[in-house]
Amino acid sequence: MVELRIHDQVVSMSWEAFEREVLAGRVPPQALVRFEPVTEQSWVRADSLEAFNELMRSPDAHAAKTERALTPPLLTALLVGVQVRLWWLSNLPGVGEGYLDHGSSGAAPVFEDLEVWRLLTMGLLHVEWQHLTLNLLFFAYLSWNMERLLGRGPTAVVFFGSVLGGSLMSVVMTPYAFSLGASGGIFGLLGASVVMGLVQPERIPARTRARFGVWMAPYLALMLWSGFNQVGVDNWSHMGGLATGAFLICLFLLPAKRPQRRLLYSGATLVGVPCLVALGGPHWAPLTHANPAVHDNDRDASSLHWTRPGAWTPGVNLAGDLGFSSPDTRRSWSVTLTESRERVELEVRADRWVQQIQRAWPEASHEPLAPRICAPDVQGMGTTVRLTLDDEPLRLEWCGALRGVWFLQTVWEVGDDDAERLRPLKRRLEERLVWHEALDLQRARALWDEGSTRPKLRQMLASALGRSGRCDEAVELLRPVIEAQPDSPALWLSMFDILDLGDEDCAAPATWWDRALKATPALPVKLRVAQSMMEHDEWWMGVAMLDLLWGAHPGDYTVRNARSAVGLSQTMDIAVSLPWGLMYRLDSGAQRPEDEVERMQAMPLGTDSARQWAARTQTERGARIQTLNDPDSDPWAVLSIACCGAPPERPQGDRSLIQNGLQRAVNGTPPPWVTNDLQAIAPDLLARLAAEASP
Repeated sequence: MVELRIHDQVVSMSWEAFEREVLAGRVPPQALVRFEPVTEQSWVRADSLEAFNELMRSPDAHAAKTERALTPPLLTALLVGVQVRLWWLSNLPGVGEGYLDHGSSGAAPVFEDLEVWRLLTMGLLHVEWQHLTLNLLFFAYLSWNMERLLGRGPTAVVFFGSVLGGSLMSVVMTPYAFSLGASGGIFGLLGASVVMGLVQPERIPARTRARFGVWMAPYLALMLWSGFNQVGVDNWSHMGGLATGAFLICLFLLPAKRPQRRLLYSGATLVGVPCLVALGGPHWAPLTHANPAVHDNDRDASSLHWTRPGAWTPGVNLAGDLGFSSPDTRRSWSVTLTESRERVELEVRADRWVQQIQRAWPEASHEPLAPRICAPDVQGMGTTVRLTLDDEPLRLEWCGALRGVWFLQTVWEVGDDDAERLRPLKRRLEERLVWHEALDLQRARALWDEGSTRPKLRQMLASALGRSGRCDEAVELLRPVIEAQPDSPALWLSMFDILDLGDEDCAAPATWWDRALKATPALPVKLRVAQSMMEHDEWWMGVAMLDLLWGAHPGDYTVRNARSAVGLSQTMDIAVSLPWGLMYRLDSGAQRPEDEVERMQAMPLGTDSARQWAARTQTERGARIQTLNDPDSDPWAVLSIACCGAPPERPQGDRSLIQNGLQRAVNGTPPPWVTNDLQAIAPDLLARLAAEASP
C-alpha cells in the first residue's frame, strides 16, 4: 500500500491507484509519500521518487496536463465561430461580395497586386452551407484533438501554415482559378495527425490513439478520393496543405531546449512568407505558354513561342489586339505575328496603330517612335500611348519588329499607377518571347543541309531568305543561278521579290533593272521592273516604264491591269490604237508630231529611256498644273492628267481618286502624283472641287 499525505490528510491506496492519480495530475510534487518497499517508514517528497518522475514524464501524464490546461479548446471554438460568422456575412446582399472578392485566393491579385493576405483569409471563407458544414465537422474533430494534445500555439501554426502552403500551391499550379475554403488547413491537420501517430505514438494517451496515426489513414484516403472525383475542387490546395501540415508537425515533434522559441520562430515564418511573396510578386508570378488559338489568323504562328501570366485569360486590349487579359483589372499582354504581301515600314505600322486608338479616344497622347528591344535578339521600334478610361490612367506600350514580310507586334496594357511595379513581369514576358525563323525558311534550310544544290532548291532558299528579310544573303545565293540562266523569267521575278522586300542596306535594285531588261524579253519581267522602280522611290521612272510598255504593247491586258493598279489611265486613241499619253502632250493636249511618236515607240526599254520619258512627262504635267491658276480652267481635267496621265475617262472613279489623293496631301501623306506645288494648294483645290459640278 502507498500512503499519501497532502497537508494533514493521509490517504492509503494501491500502487495502481497511485499511478492513476499521478498520471491524472492529482499528486503534487511536494506531497509526502510513504511506500515501505522503497521509503521504509520515512515520509519523502513525491518528486524525490524515481518512479514518480518517470510517471510524470510519460505521454499519458503530458496529455493529461495538456487536457487540464486547454479544456475546453478555445482556439478550435474560436475558429469555428469565425468561419460561421464570415459565411453569414458573405451571404448578406451588398456585403458578401466584398468579403469574397478581396478574401479568396488567386494568382493575379496575390502576385500582381500584392494582396498577400488572401493566402490566409481564403482558409476562413466559404460560400455554400454544405461546404461550410462538411469542413467544420472535420476541422472541429481534428483541431480539437490536436489542440488538447499539443496546445493552442502549435495547433494554430499547423492550421494556418497548412492554409498558407495549400494556397501557395494552388496559385502556382492553378493560377487561373480563384480558391477559398478551409480544406487546405484541414488536410494539414489530418496529415499532422497521421504523422504524429506514426512517429511518436508514445506521446499520445492510450485512450486517444485511435484519433491519430494509421487510424486516420482511411479518412485521408477517402478525402483525397472524393476531391479527385469532383469537379471544381482545388486538389492542389489539398495536397499543399497535407504536405505542409506533415512537415510542421515533424518540427514540433523534434526535441528542443526552448519549445517556446520554436513556436515563436514558426509564427514569424507564417507572417514572413506572405511578406516575402509581396516583395517578389511580379518576379515570381507563374507564367504559362500562350494559347495557340490566339494565332488563328497568323500563318506562321508556330515560329513564335511566348508566354503569358498563368492567371490571365484570352481577351482583347483597347487597340483591338488579341491577347490575354488579367481577370479583374485593365491589364493585358498581346503578341501577334502576321504576314503581309509587301514590306510595310515600322513607322507606317506604328502610325496606323496609334490612329486606330485615337479614333476611339481622341484625347489619347503618344510618345515619338524610338528604338526598343521587343524580345531577346529582336531589335525593333516602340511607342507608348496614354489615355484615360473610367477615370483610370492607362498606357499601352507598343513594340514592332520586321523580318521581311513578317511583322512581330507586342502590346503591354497596364495602368499608369501599376506600370513600374509590374515592370519585372513585363520583362519576364519579353525574355520568354522567342521568334524563330519562318517555317518555309526552316524547310528550305533542312533540304539545303541535306546536300542538294539544285538550282530550284537554291531559288527556293533564296526566296525564303528574302521573305524573312535576309536580302543580302538571298541575293548572293541567287546570283549564280541568274548568271547561269539569264533568260529565265522566274528567276528574275524571284530576284525582284527579294530586292523589293529588302531594306535600304540591301543590294541596290537599280543595278539589276537594266540587267533584267536586257537579259529577257518577257513582259512579266518588264512589268516587275516598273513595279520595282515605284517601290524604290523612283515613282515617275516606273510610270514612264509603264507608259513605254503601253506604247509597245497597246491594249495588252497585263499592261492594262498594271496601269490600273497604280491609277494610271488606260485611254487609247482609237484612230491609231495608241495610248493617249503617247499621242498627245500632257501640258496642252495637242497631238504630238508623228516623228516624235515614232521615236518614242522606237526607244529601247531601259532605265535611260524611262528616265528621259519621265523627265519629259513631268515637265508637261507641271506646266498643266500651272493652268489651275486660271479661274476658267477645268480642275478635273487638269488633275486627271496630273494623276492619271490622260483626261478623265471614268468621271466618278477619277473624281474619287483625285479627292482621296488631295485629302492625303492635306493630312501630310501625299501620293506620289501630288507634287509640292499641288500639296501647297490642296486645301483650296478641295474646296474648289466641292463647289464645281462633276465633269
